[in-house]
Amino acid sequence: MVEVCYLLQARLGHHQARHFLQRLIDSPIEFEPVRKTDLPRLHQILEQYASAELDFVDASIVTIAERMNIQRILTVDQRDFRMICPTHCAYFEILPNRCKMTSVFITLQDYPHEIRCPILSIVPNCPANLL
Repeated sequence: MVEVCYLLQARLGHHQARHFLQRLIDSPIEFEPVRKTDLPRLHQILEQYASAELDFVDASIVTIAERMNIQRILTVDQRDFRMICPTHCAYFEILPNRCKMTSVFITLQDYPHEIRCPILSIVPNCPANLL
């Protein structure tokens, strides 16, 4: 969520970031926070991938995915998630395989099943016009 808003503002302007947030108010998307109990694992991931300079947000996503047994990650940051070895599965399935920031939400309607992203839960038939 934080990175999506940052990228929207940086690439498309403040108005688009505000529009995105407005659309989330009545959307079916749910948010999962980092919990205090996640901090030891989060720190461990940051230590383990220190040489790659994995950032806090990506380590948080991994930690939440492990806690919630989520194996599919919706991201535009393919490199970091492909190098991580999660504890609950052999590897993450990265969705979509290739994307641009402006097409991430449009791509969601192409998946007939539920896609769970650690920061958001994206339900089937999620509106493609969140942007």
